[in-house]
Amino acid sequence: MLKQLHIFIFICNFLSIKALRRIVGGRDVELGDFPYVGRWTRLVIYNEKEFWQQHCTCSFLSSSWAISAGHCLFDEALDTSIIMYGNVVHDQSPNHTKIIQTFGHPAHEIFNELLTRFDIALIKTHPVDLTVYGTLSAVDYTSLVGISFYVPHYSTYIPINVNKTLQVFKGCKPV
Repeated sequence: MLKQLHIFIFICNFLSIKALRRIVGGRDVELGDFPYVGRWTRLVIYNEKEFWQQHCTCSFLSSSWAISAGHCLFDEALDTSIIMYGNVVHDQSPNHTKIIQTFGHPAHEIFNELLTRFDIALIKTHPVDLTVYGTLSAVDYTSLVGISFYVPHYSTYIPINVNKTLQVFKGCKPV
C-alpha cells in the first residue's frame, strides 16, 4: 500500500511539473466558504528579500486553537511563523496571528517514522476573531466510510507572485 502511495505521488508530481500544482478536480472557494481555514506560513529570506512562504493549511477550532496535519510540525523557531486567516489570497491576507506553541499527537506505531512522527498537529495561537470555527467529531473511522467530505488546501508549490486563493475538493461519493 505504501509503495502504491509513493508511486501515485510521484506520478502526480511528474504530471504537474509544467502546470501550477492545484487540487485535481478542485475549484476556487467562494468568498466566505471556509472562514476557519488558515494558511500556516513561514518567513523566508531569499536574495535579501523577505516573504511569507506557504507551509501548511490548518483549521481554527476556537479563537486560540488550530489543527493541521502532523507532517506540518517542524523544529524551526515559531517566531518566524504566522497563520494568515480570513479571505486569504496567496501572499496577501487581511488578518494574521502568531503561533505560541505547537503540539504533535504521535502517529500510530505502524506508520513509517521516516514519513511522519505525528498524526495531527495542534497549534496554540494568539486569539483570532472569526464568525465560524471548524468542528471535530469523535467517531469511529469505520462509520465514516462512504461519507462525502471537503478538502480545502492552499498549494505549497504555487510561485509566490501568482495570486491563487484557497481551493477545495469534494471527495468520496457515498457507497
